Amino acid sequence: MRVRIILITAILLIVCLGLFVWRPAQPKLSAEALGISPKETNSHQLLADRYELSSESTSQSLTSRFRAHGESGSSNRFSQQAHSASSEGLAAWKQRFVKPIAFSGIAVDQDAQAVEGATVFLTVNQIVRPETSVNTNLLTDARGMFSITGIEGSTLGVRVEKAGYYPARKQNQEFFDYTDASETGSFVPDLGRPLVFQLRRKGNGVDLITSQHGVSPELQISGLGNGTITRVDFLTRQTGGEGQLELSTQRPVQGELAKEWSLRMSVPSGGLIEQHDEFPFMAPESGYSSSIEFYFKKGETNWTEVLRKDFYVVFDQPPKYGRLSVTAGVSRGVSLRYAINPDGSRNLEPKEYVVPRRELPPGGVEVVPSH
Repeated sequence: MRVRIILITAILLIVCLGLFVWRPAQPKLSAEALGISPKETNSHQLLADRYELSSESTSQSLTSRFRAHGESGSSNRFSQQAHSASSEGLAAWKQRFVKPIAFSGIAVDQDAQAVEGATVFLTVNQIVRPETSVNTNLLTDARGMFSITGIEGSTLGVRVEKAGYYPARKQNQEFFDYTDASETGSFVPDLGRPLVFQLRRKGNGVDLITSQHGVSPELQISGLGNGTITRVDFLTRQTGGEGQLELSTQRPVQGELAKEWSLRMSVPSGGLIEQHDEFPFMAPESGYSSSIEFYFKKGETNWTEVLRKDFYVVFDQPPKYGRLSVTAGVSRGVSLRYAINPDGSRNLEPKEYVVPRRELPPGGVEVVPSH
């Protein structure tokens, strides 16, 4: 019995000793555990290429990732490599998006005369951190010229204005892209050849009858039936059986596939002439057609589902002149925006509206808030 106890005790001692001596090996941190191949860990340039380091935020996210998986020494090493690669990537990126901004322009009126003292609003956009915009104003000199140099950025916005002038609609706000990433090619300044910004002197405006009614600047016409003529009275803003303008359409029945449609406009007592003027302020004296028709068929080069056209219009005797913008579509009504001079003059420049001064009650004093 004693021998059996001694034998069992000896076996237990041997097992305990074996467990004490043998311990499972601790797993080592590997490149695969970080999701990086071994060759990438041997070159911080490959590390930068893999993660496309181009900003400090990317560097910081990589540093946090390495710190979560390794010891402090390993973390610091990866942090230094990532920061170095980030700096190199950011420098290369800046070379594409941060450029010297140089620009020169000249402001002229409709007669190509220099406009002195026009305000030039310049906005330099900087899309590299810190993402900011630098705004500054210049005044044109006696030759109408202005220029800017000595600043860096990505794009330049230019707007030219002066009291007593209309800014050109197409140039109300021009943007110039200096970066290497522009799809249309970067803007290359030539200070010796300033870009032209045209303004138009304001003339003697007149009171016009317009399509404005309520809050809408347009007269909307719906329910045009195929072949049915609808008349529009410019002066009363009414549609129905009387008026100077006649409209008719041919369109597909609702629910059918649109294959063709047409719009016909006529002014029996006058006519229409299409215009493309930047400032349609003077109607021509002649050249009008009593009717104009647009026909569109799917598959032909002029096919469109929405038509937008601008015209001068004349009607009645003695003649009255105006301008007219028309928007029509294959599945919509017709929208008219117009301005008519009722006094018979061809002048269509609107009279500048001045807000009348309010009359205060006796003893009342207007208080203007300070900014």
